[in-house]
Amino acid sequence: MIKGHSIILTTVLLAGLWWLLTGGQPESWLIGIPAIFFASWVLWLMPADRGRAISLIAVLRFLPLFVYESLRGGVAVARRVLVPTVNVRAEMVRYHTCLQGTTARVFFVICINLLPGTLVAEMSGANLRIHLLNADSDALEEVRTLEQIVARIFRETCRVEKVS
Repeated sequence: MIKGHSIILTTVLLAGLWWLLTGGQPESWLIGIPAIFFASWVLWLMPADRGRAISLIAVLRFLPLFVYESLRGGVAVARRVLVPTVNVRAEMVRYHTCLQGTTARVFFVICINLLPGTLVAEMSGANLRIHLLNADSDALEEVRTLEQIVARIFRETCRVEKVS
């Protein structure tokens, strides 16, 4: 759990992120303030992964990927809306993550949802059910690559598991 001054720091960091994402538009705070306080409250309730330090270098390496995948995901969604003839071959797959820490797993799930055509439908411990819009795509390979990046951020060793 986040306690004391950490909850204040978290709230300030989330507010700063909100300000950056919205370009500082004053009207955005009508949604931003409740969202920030809700996110801070949820983080406060979550159990902390004791002894887990993140790698700042790995985070800095992740940021360009985050921006790229966010933009790629947005373009993919826009394409599906504007060109409705795009083929869809949806499939649910089971994925067992090798990430040990709860925070690392939750972060991984959030990041999977940024990848175009992927959505985590269920998380039960290390077991995920991932919905793929196109089963023929390289989405699972992207998920595996993302898992390794998240493992480096949270300083975990992670071996690739089989997907079914």
